[in-house]
Amino acid sequence: MRHADPDLTPAGIATRLEQMRERIPLGNVKWFPSTVRLLLQRAERMGMINDLS
Repeated sequence: MRHADPDLTPAGIATRLEQMRERIPLGNVKWFPSTVRLLLQRAERMGMINDLS
């Protein structure tokens, strides 16, 4: 999602994930920008994505 639209904010990603009815890791369908931000930071630390800024 972020590669398709680099200007998308964590809040925008959260909104899109809710519209897609994607579940968070705990099973709920309510996404928060902080959850998205933490998952993006974790993926960056693991080398799965580059340069979050």
